Amino acid sequence: MPTAKLCCFAFVVMSAQLCLVNQAAAVSAPLFEQPTQAMQSTTLRIAADTNAERSDLVDYPVYRDEALEARLDAVIEVGFYPPDQQEFHQILAMIDDSTPIDTYIRAQSYRAYELVMRDGDYAAAHELIRHMKQRVDGSGALEANLEALMTETQIHLQGNELPAAMAKITRIGELSQQVRDPRLAFFANHLIARVLQQNSQYEEALEYFLRAYQVIDRTRDELTDRRRVFVNLNIARLQAELRNDQAALDMADNTIEIAKHSQLHARLADLYLLKGFIEGREGPNEQALASYYQAIAWAEEVVDNRVRLLGRNNAGSILLQMGRFEEARDILQQGLALSESLGRDQDTDIMLFNLAYIDVLEGQYDTGLEQMEAATERYRNYARQAEVADWLEYLALGYERAGRFQEQAQTLLEQRQLREDIFRAERDRVVSALQLRFDTEEQSRQIELLSQRSKLQQEQLANQRLHQRSVILVAVIVVLVVVLIVLVLFFYYRAARRTNVKLEEDNEELLDKSIRDPLTGLLNRRSLHEEMTSHTRLPGEKDALFLIDIDFFKKINDQQGHAAGDEVLTTLASRLRRVCRDTDLVVRWGGEEFLIVLRHTDLEALTNFSKRLLDAVGADPITFAGQPINVTATAGFITLPLEGLSEDSLGWERALQIADLLLYYGKSHGRNQVNGITGLHELLDADLERALFNDISKAIDQNWVNAVHVDGPERH
Repeated sequence: MPTAKLCCFAFVVMSAQLCLVNQAAAVSAPLFEQPTQAMQSTTLRIAADTNAERSDLVDYPVYRDEALEARLDAVIEVGFYPPDQQEFHQILAMIDDSTPIDTYIRAQSYRAYELVMRDGDYAAAHELIRHMKQRVDGSGALEANLEALMTETQIHLQGNELPAAMAKITRIGELSQQVRDPRLAFFANHLIARVLQQNSQYEEALEYFLRAYQVIDRTRDELTDRRRVFVNLNIARLQAELRNDQAALDMADNTIEIAKHSQLHARLADLYLLKGFIEGREGPNEQALASYYQAIAWAEEVVDNRVRLLGRNNAGSILLQMGRFEEARDILQQGLALSESLGRDQDTDIMLFNLAYIDVLEGQYDTGLEQMEAATERYRNYARQAEVADWLEYLALGYERAGRFQEQAQTLLEQRQLREDIFRAERDRVVSALQLRFDTEEQSRQIELLSQRSKLQQEQLANQRLHQRSVILVAVIVVLVVVLIVLVLFFYYRAARRTNVKLEEDNEELLDKSIRDPLTGLLNRRSLHEEMTSHTRLPGEKDALFLIDIDFFKKINDQQGHAAGDEVLTTLASRLRRVCRDTDLVVRWGGEEFLIVLRHTDLEALTNFSKRLLDAVGADPITFAGQPINVTATAGFITLPLEGLSEDSLGWERALQIADLLLYYGKSHGRNQVNGITGLHELLDADLERALFNDISKAIDQNWVNAVHVDGPERH
């Protein structure tokens, strides 16, 4: 029924602004819990019960200002950065180069989160992290080193830079086993779990959530219950995301009891919101509605504006599905007043859209649709294409309810066009492409059926008028109706045959697209994995992996449009194929990244190939719409096997991680260049291995590796 679809639509749209809505409620969560209270000594000799299960740790120096640590403990509460900005910035004003490094790095970490979460200034945050790492290097401060590394990883995760975050979690896990501070151990395991969850490694993520739980069990302070509530909430969300609804409900109910017993009310609104989502997953019911009302009540008590809005929206959607329009209108109007008072324009439009849909359901077609159309137009100004496409679906339902089938068909056509645009942006994700193709074809069939249905209704009305004029024409009308039905069935049969033929052709096309990138015609990730898995080299043969990234590609898209960006990608794909042999692999790795696998190459030839590669990309501009576009690229490469290591020690996937670090090394040293390594100068030890996978610049600067550097053509 339309109201059920509207409910889901409201949840998805709200998630873009408010982070947590029905389905998103199962997966979205604040990333940090309040840190531990300050330690009571300046050496790391913790109370015996804190690490009763850890006998393998050794004493090491820590560098803390206990007074400042206590103030940070008091001000951080439960979020990313202290909500009391005045107090926090007073603490920051007391931090300088003379501050002990553990306390210095902790305070600056909160400042980095503030820059990203409050100001959206990623560049300033990364610059601050670079300064923090300079302070940590060579200091011997283990805890400060871990804190800085986790901060950098969290900023990567917040900025959707998942590969960069994944590359650091192994080192985080190693360092977390050496620290004694439960705050850092808790944070490390929780952060690793979130990165793994983002990478769809749910089983491993759950394991690290449970490790965070074990850290909690070793503490006996005022933060123990708060951390337990926090981890339980995240585990319940993970279970809900995996559709383990009963386990998620049990965890949510138990955590609610713990929170109430311990007077920890800050998380109750989120817990009841999650509970309502799970209870309402199979359809609207009073139990889910009651949970949403509880979420609203607790949100009001702790002044959680996010859940105050979400609870009202979700409750309103449940009431819509139940057909209780007046109650739905009342609670959505409360949400509208709240969003307007908070100045949240996007949420205001969502509430207005849902209220207007109630008007349509109650027969107020003109005014309701007018308001839905106005809200949709405003929403286009700040929403993503996928979100606008969702809005159009429910606007089309409103047109259908009002009998305005032509406008419904036009809206569905626009929605189809939007989803085709989304498909172009995500063409390297084969599963998404298949799903989008199915949705588009399904909408086309719906539009065709709508057109036939409209024609049939018009014919039926004409036949009814003829019937009313004369009983004598009854027989003629019956004949006409029969003939019409036969014709409709005949044309429907022919359309079905054409559709089946088209589907067979599309299936063949999709089979090819499953191994090739639709835009450039290059191989995709799936085909690369199959090639690398099945390929074998003879003794003495070497391959080389080149990972290539177009410089400033986002600027091309932003300034000259996505059509220009597509022209750059297709032209560079052709140029890369020309500099490679038929036996080499040229792959669209994703976005503006390409991957080349040189088969059976000589080490001496790699420098020349790097020069040809950079010249092919940047020597001549690319012409689009009569205008030249100057393009350069940065690349990192590694030989396989790497001189000094067996392939068993360094497979192609781990080698690709090093190539990725070499690429970003080139980005940070001016772009328009190739950097690579062909072998090791030293025997592999722990320091060299860490440098290879975490700090390639150190490996190059220390001359631990045989490095190759080639500059590209001069920029125009």
